Amino acid sequence: MNLIEKFRSSHLISKLFVVMTVSIVAVCLLTSLITIRMAERLFAETFSITNGKVLNQINTGMESFNDSVVNAVTFASQSGSVKTYLTGGDTDSVAMSKVYYRMAEQMEQIASNLGAYDVAVTIIGVNGRSYSTDSNYWPVSSQELADDPLTRYTAAEPRRVLYQYDERDGKAGKERFIVASKALVDRTGGLSYGMLYIAIRETEFRRFFANFTSSGNDVLVLDPAGLLEGDGIWQRSDHSGE
Repeated sequence: MNLIEKFRSSHLISKLFVVMTVSIVAVCLLTSLITIRMAERLFAETFSITNGKVLNQINTGMESFNDSVVNAVTFASQSGSVKTYLTGGDTDSVAMSKVYYRMAEQMEQIASNLGAYDVAVTIIGVNGRSYSTDSNYWPVSSQELADDPLTRYTAAEPRRVLYQYDERDGKAGKERFIVASKALVDRTGGLSYGMLYIAIRETEFRRFFANFTSSGNDVLVLDPAGLLEGDGIWQRSDHSGE
C-alpha cells in the first residue's frame, strides 16, 4: 500500500514538475519575445528620428547653397555691365577696357554671394565673349561650353536654374563637378544673351552630407534624371547621352 501511494505521489510530483517547467519556459520565451519586440520598436523609432534630423540638416545646407546660387543668378541677370559685355560688338581698346573693368567688378560681386563656398563662376555671351572668376578651378573653354550638353540643357530650360553633373580632365586626373547653370534672358525681348555657370567640385559638394556618413550609414543624392551620388561618387553622367 505504501509503495502504491509513493508511486502515485511520485507521479503527481512529476506532472507538477513538467507543468511548472513548461510554464516557466513559456513565460521566459514570451518575456524574451516582448523584450525583443520592444527593443526593435525603440531602435526603429530612434533610428527614424535620428535620420530625420540628419536629412533635415542636409536639406538645410543644400537649400542655403541654392539660395546663394539664386541670388548670384538674379544679380547677374540684373547687371547692365554683364549684359553689355556679353552682347556688345567690337570697339576701341579704351572703351573695351572700361566695359571689361565694369563687368569684372560685377562678377566679383556675383562671386561674393557665393563666398561661403569654393566655386567658380563663368559666363559666356552670344557675342562669343566669356569670363571666369577662376579658370583653373573649372578647366573648360567657351568653345567647349558652346557645344556642351550643359549648355544645350540650360538653353532648353531658360527660366530654370539647372544642376548638372560635369567631369573634366584636371592636373590630378578626372575631376568631378556639380554645375548650376542659368540662361541670361533679356527681360524686355525675352531673348537669351548669355549663359551663367556656377561650378562646385564634388569634394566641396560632399561637405553637405559627408559628416553624416559612416560605415553602414550611406547618403545618396538622386536627381530627377536618375543621377545618383553616394559618398561622393556619381554613378551616371549627363555626358553619357542617356
